Amino acid sequence: MDSKNIVFDKADTQKIIAFIENIGIEVKKSSIDEEIFLPGILIDKGVIIIDKDKLLYEGDLLHEAGHIATLEPQKRVKVYNDVSKNKGDEIATLAWSYAAAYYLKIDPKIVFHDKGYKGESSWLAEHYSTSGDIGVPLLDWMQLTSMSCRSKQGDIIFPNMKKWIRE
Repeated sequence: MDSKNIVFDKADTQKIIAFIENIGIEVKKSSIDEEIFLPGILIDKGVIIIDKDKLLYEGDLLHEAGHIATLEPQKRVKVYNDVSKNKGDEIATLAWSYAAAYYLKIDPKIVFHDKGYKGESSWLAEHYSTSGDIGVPLLDWMQLTSMSCRSKQGDIIFPNMKKWIRE
């Protein structure tokens, strides 16, 4: 079933799902009965599967989309459940998900909610909203955005993105 048949009560959730699909990541609705990393979300070969009844935090959808988007295409189609244990992947995803929240004009605390990020959620939201750059060098290296210190006139600078999916 495709996501057009997934109806959520929160407008931000609908906005997030539409964004994820518009950048080229497939979203499906299905019951998830196995043990998963995040409540209500399963990553299966680059597809985000949502169990609407188990999803607790819509911001987690952006974070998981960031994991998929920042992976190399050949890895993206192979990942399952807990996408990466690599710290570099994680920090790139943090920056990516903040940029997505910024683009969607949603509160970064929806992504960096109090029940995640090992108690650092408030700090992360503040860090990025005050021009913090954790993970941005990796997004720059992936050619998804530019860092202000290395940009030339006319470059697209974080939190704005040149593109959303790594090629």
